[in-house]
Amino acid sequence: MELSTLELEKEDDSIRGYTFVNLNRLLESSYKEYQLYINENDLKLTKKEKKQLGFHFIATKIIEVCSYSDTKKWFYYKINESVENTLVKQLFNSLPTNITYGDTSFKQFLDDRDYSSFTSKDVSKVSYDKFSRFLHSNGLLNLVNKLHINLNIKLSLLP
Repeated sequence: MELSTLELEKEDDSIRGYTFVNLNRLLESSYKEYQLYINENDLKLTKKEKKQLGFHFIATKIIEVCSYSDTKKWFYYKINESVENTLVKQLFNSLPTNITYGDTSFKQFLDDRDYSSFTSKDVSKVSYDKFSRFLHSNGLLNLVNKLHINLNIKLSLLP
């Protein structure tokens, strides 16, 4: 499924060499697809299965965004008090890419970026294997294959 402009809120920044992506907008879309999938299939899932399915829908959106181009991505996530917050932190702990957690809107984040310091992760510590193992341990084998096949995804996730 292709992302519409409503689902993808981003801004290219040629000065810093990143595309800043609003993760919250992607997660809204991801959550709607998650709910629709559960309801259409009338699923009764355990807590672990719900978590794995949540990871599936979130990781799918991130991989989809990264597959469009090889421009490095920098994700912005407005923190909220939900289960989603925990899933995002677990997922991004295994991802080699950069993310900023904040409490302002994406627009405000973009407006303030000239006054902010952007320290990317140490490139020598980048490991796609860690992310691949994370996906594999959550039963997301199709996403592991996409990660290994599409070079744009790997280049986009570089810090």
